[in-house]
This record gives sequence, structure tokens and C-alpha cells, in this order.
Amino acid sequence: MARYEKTWQFDINRARSETTVLGMVQYTLWYYKAFLTGQIGGATKGLWSVAGSSDSLTAGMDGVDRWGSSFDATKIVRGSGTSIKSWVVLGSPPIKGVVLYLLLSYDSSIVYGITAYLTASLPTGGSVTVNPTVTSAATHSAAYLAIAPSSNSGDFHLHSGLSNDGSFFVLQSRDNTGLFVTGLLGSWLGNAKSSDNYPFWISSNCDTRVTNGFGSSSYGLNAPTKSFMLPPDGSVQTVWSWSGVLPATTNLPSGSDPFDSSYVDMPIFVGASATTIRGVRGRLQDIAFFPGGAPTGTTDATAGAPTYMVAGNYWFPTNSSPTL
Repeated sequence: MARYEKTWQFDINRARSETTVLGMVQYTLWYYKAFLTGQIGGATKGLWSVAGSSDSLTAGMDGVDRWGSSFDATKIVRGSGTSIKSWVVLGSPPIKGVVLYLLLSYDSSIVYGITAYLTASLPTGGSVTVNPTVTSAATHSAAYLAIAPSSNSGDFHLHSGLSNDGSFFVLQSRDNTGLFVTGLLGSWLGNAKSSDNYPFWISSNCDTRVTNGFGSSSYGLNAPTKSFMLPPDGSVQTVWSWSGVLPATTNLPSGSDPFDSSYVDMPIFVGASATTIRGVRGRLQDIAFFPGGAPTGTTDATAGAPTYMVAGNYWFPTNSSPTL
């Protein structure tokens, strides 16, 4: 593996024990906000900011973080439709002069779901029962992102990275499974076209059964229903599903390279996967395709200072060996 294109800060192996699935989801949702804003994990560069929030008691798009810098489960409340719910709006660092806003809401009829919206305009309004209004024409949404590690309660670990430009990933593992079971990432893309004003990709996937794990062929970055980004011109084009475009594996070794015993890392591009629309938006930086040959959690050969770890069929940056 090559060294990083971005500058990364890590929070690997953050242990957490919860007694219910609800508790796991509440903590993970709070952690997304806390890690990206530098409240936990120690990141100081590429930080996102809180533009507004609801803790189910009060709400507003007023820059107030009602979820708090310390985890409090009573502030993360699930509700669907017009029921009382918690939500938070995060603003990205500017790229190409653009600030993107990520709305994460515990607006779901299922315990392990959230609703997410990505927009280039600051959402407005919002209350304890209604999500803020996403008024920009440049808006795309996911119905929900499954974030629970499984249907069982128990200990788990979070493994995260935040880069200097605001790109991020949060992987979640269940103890003693040997797998990452959940992955959420947001990435500014390399090799984007100069006319693309919004080359930022959100992707999430989850194996709630803990059988295949995040990064497997069934639960990977190439799942279009679990990923979204704004169209290049900011128009509303909901038919476009942006997913990872993986390399063909026909001629790739399924293990280490026979010539030098190194492991393969291949670039991952992001493109439109609808049969009627094909296009490429850019390349993931510092996250690569891994065709196989080593189990999840394997790190590269940098003695005492790993720089990459295997997550299913992918390489992710790291500074520590993950506890799985």
C-alpha cells in the first residue's frame, strides 16, 4: 500500500458495552456527531460543525448542540413521522467553496434505522417532531441507513478516521465475530471533474445478522441503495444511484501477489450505476479494493505502525490493529 493522499486522524478500537440494540444505535448515532466535531477521538483537523439539533425536548437550526459532548441516551430519541425524535445537522469543511450539510435523524420505524439527507444549502426550521426542511434543489436522501451491529446486544468497538478535508469513515465491529459489521463513510473524491461542484460521496452498509460482515460482496461499497451524493450540477435527479465501481477481479490474484508476496490494492471509483445512466464522478482516496487472501482485520506489513487494515474486500486507513 502507498502512503496516504490525505492526512488522517484516527480513533481505533473505541470499546463500548450496551445492554440493548437501542443503546447501541443511540451511542453510535451520537458518536457520529461527536467524532466528526472533535468532541471524542481527538481529531483537530477537517472538523465538521453543528448547525442545529433536536434532543426531543427542544430543537432549532441555531448552531446549538443539544446532544452534548458527553453521551446521554435520553437525548437520542427515536420517532417516525410526526412523532418526537432527535436529529442533528452537521456542516462540512468547505471544499471548492462549498459547505455541505448532513442531516442525521433518528426518524425511523425500526430501531436500527436513521434517515439521512445531504444538501448544499443550510436546512431551515425543524422541531422536536419534524425534521428541518431541506430546501436546496441539490438534495438527495436515503430512506434509512442501518447502523445497528446486530439483533443481539453486547460489546462492540468503533474504528474511525477523519481526514484534513473532512472525509471520514466509521466502522463498527461486534466483539468475537472477527468482522466489521457496519460501515459509514463520507469522502471528497479525487480525480473529480472541474465542473463537478459536489464530488462528495456518502456510503453505508450493515449486516445486521453478523454473517458476512461489512465489506463483503453482499455488504460493500458497491451497493447503490446504501449510498448517495448530489448530482454534479446540484439538480434533483433521484434516479441516479451513486455507488463504488469495483475493478473486475478476473485477472486479480485471490491472495498475495506471486512475484513479491504483497497484497493487491486497486483504485475504487464512484459512478452512476443505473442501467440507463452511466458515469464516473471520481476516485476514493486512501480506500482501495482488496481482492482477497487475508481475513478482515489484517494490517499491512509496516512493523509496529500499521497504515492500512482489511475490511472485507477493502483497505481502510488505520494507525492500529483493530480489535474484532
